[in-house]
Amino acid sequence: MEAVYRLSADLMAPLRELGVEEGVARLVDLIIAQGVRSRASDIHIEPQGDRVRIRYRVDGVLHDATPLPQDLLNPLITRIKVLAGLNIVEKLQPQDGQMVFREGDQELDIRVSVMPTIKGEKAVLRLLARQRLLTLENLGMDPATLERYRACAARSFGMVTVVGPTGTGKTTTLYATIQELDAVERNIVTLEDPVEYVFPQITQIQVNPRAGITFASGLRAILRQDPDVIVVGEIRDGETARIAVQAALTGHLVLTSLHATDALRGIYRLLDIGVEPYLLASALSGVVAQRLARRVCAHCAAPTPLGAAERAFLELAGGHLEEQLAGRGCAYCAGTGYQGRVGIFSLLPVTEEIRRLIARAAPVTDLEPAARAAGYESLAEAGLRLVRSGITTVAELMRVIGAEN
Repeated sequence: MEAVYRLSADLMAPLRELGVEEGVARLVDLIIAQGVRSRASDIHIEPQGDRVRIRYRVDGVLHDATPLPQDLLNPLITRIKVLAGLNIVEKLQPQDGQMVFREGDQELDIRVSVMPTIKGEKAVLRLLARQRLLTLENLGMDPATLERYRACAARSFGMVTVVGPTGTGKTTTLYATIQELDAVERNIVTLEDPVEYVFPQITQIQVNPRAGITFASGLRAILRQDPDVIVVGEIRDGETARIAVQAALTGHLVLTSLHATDALRGIYRLLDIGVEPYLLASALSGVVAQRLARRVCAHCAAPTPLGAAERAFLELAGGHLEEQLAGRGCAYCAGTGYQGRVGIFSLLPVTEEIRRLIARAAPVTDLEPAARAAGYESLAEAGLRLVRSGITTVAELMRVIGAEN
């Protein structure tokens, strides 16, 4: 793809006017500021042998920016390490750090990861704007799904699990959920890796294996802290899953995330990593699967016929359309046809019938009819509603959901 998020044509001016050290400091500021203006979630600074490649992830997709000379790689990485509090001498081991960046009246927390490669060190900067934290109303759930999800999260005990691949907004959903919970009357404790947003009235704990704080050990310690609500950033192993389920069964509300393709398979993922079916059946309140799809640019949207692959995908999803609203590409969306993102949500509320099926580890073919009776719809069906409303496109559903789901 042609570079669409171009840096200033006079990007080298700071180096000429201020000298290398001050010029590189200004250059790093310009690269980050461009990311802020482009609404980027991540900035990639990567060696290519003959140049330094700069890429911005905007609305979930990477875009090239104007490359820089290769001899700027080491000064750039060194400057980023200084800002993030990393060891500037260490070049053979991965390093992680954080820094704060201010652009006008906007303040960002930036998570920094530096990784050695065969061509030099690569840095990835995750931009976390503090004012971007969303409420449940702004996530994109339709009213019926939002009402059912709130009912699951309003219970005083039980486990609510958000599932999806990396980068689909699971943490944002968990944060939006705890924003609605009363932090004055409830002791809310989070266990995260890493802590992405800081809440003033909530106890947040950073996972640190070197200090002996893993998800499992941290969760055990939290249970001795008189918690009402426990947020486990991610369930990665059977031990953590079993402790979380026990916490949900002993009078705590547990909110967590898990890697699974959809809500139904989220249940079987928990069973696969070692949770006893009868315990999971009693603890689980709801499972919500989610994806993030790009929004059609409102400035260049126009009715567009569907291609053969898009029609085939719709047939698998049980839908039919002859045309859709799609962006043609304009200055507002940098030629992509999309601007911003919207969540696609598929909620499985756990009813008594579903509990009985989970308790006997019934196959998914038995579970799905009971889920449908409880109001469950697939991610593809939820996404199709957004396509019909002109919010996203079939091509986006194919990208973020895939025909296999």
